[in-house]
Amino acid sequence: MNRNIIILAGGIGSRLWPLSSPRNPKQFLSLTGEDSLLQDTLRRAFAVCGEGEVYVVTGKDYRQRVMREAAFLDDCQSDRLTVLVEPERRNTAAAVFLGLAGIRQSADPGLPVLVMAADHLIRDLASFQSDLDCMHRSLAEALPDRKPVILIGVRPDRAETGFGYIHADKAADPSQALLDVKAFKEKPDAVVARRYLDAGDWWWNSGMFFFDPASFESFLIRLAPELAAAFAPFLVNGVEDEQALEKSYANLPHISLDRAVIENADYILMRKASFDWSDVGSWADISRLFSGTSLDTSALNLSASGNFAMTSKPVTFCGVNDLVVIEGDEGLLVGLRDACGSALTRHFSSESGVKSEGV
Repeated sequence: MNRNIIILAGGIGSRLWPLSSPRNPKQFLSLTGEDSLLQDTLRRAFAVCGEGEVYVVTGKDYRQRVMREAAFLDDCQSDRLTVLVEPERRNTAAAVFLGLAGIRQSADPGLPVLVMAADHLIRDLASFQSDLDCMHRSLAEALPDRKPVILIGVRPDRAETGFGYIHADKAADPSQALLDVKAFKEKPDAVVARRYLDAGDWWWNSGMFFFDPASFESFLIRLAPELAAAFAPFLVNGVEDEQALEKSYANLPHISLDRAVIENADYILMRKASFDWSDVGSWADISRLFSGTSLDTSALNLSASGNFAMTSKPVTFCGVNDLVVIEGDEGLLVGLRDACGSALTRHFSSESGVKSEGV
């Protein structure tokens, strides 16, 4: 099955400071081996796109880095890769619009489109492919004026406050592949997250979604008219005119695609992910994934537990629990494992780098 893919690669990964920073953001980190998260994502994209094309949307500061990261692709894959550069960051709604404008110039702009992040971790490629094929068939079988947007929901295994949630109908048949979406919830507090976990019909929002481009563009025009108007010339003429693109971006709202479109669209379905998934979005996630592996440099826990370190020298923890010690080019982080993500997000909300007083 052929499909076009948009990879969003413009974030800075502030919750993984000091390893991730504006100079070396999360998508370029190598956590699972020699390949970076972006390279893993590119391999995954070309494994599942068939004869479709792949579009990486990134910031102007990262254009050359993305091209270097993609150098491992063979000639056939390189010919089907396009790097689209945002003049400035305007959140995911603008990034996806830019990806769609690029797709309009592709060999087959009518193919279904998958949007996914450059910095998530998926290890079970076969199940990922199977889920996409299921969604692809559902789009193909849908009536022309009734094409759904299909999200991928991940069954929660803990009361996580760092993810958005999808409320989906409970399936009468456990084998039912797609569920109707009833509501969305941005990152809840701990009490609400526990309630969602216990209820069994709330799912983590993976940030991946699959759609028919013509139907999706009609959603965009109706639900995000300001964005649609700004991008209308590029949908027709392409995105080569960088000056015109920069002028349009200057006045775009800073809004996520979920908020601008997905939460208000008419027909939203959810596929239950059958594959493993992590957004690798905080030091709590990293410690869960890599504790006890070669990445973990916590040498000894003396009357201590739940600690994790990534440092140039072994770390011994004495009488403390659930701490992380992380060394990077930007500095050293010491903090409570489950509190670092939100604290770093608040600190870097301006995305202007590390302040002089430290974190």
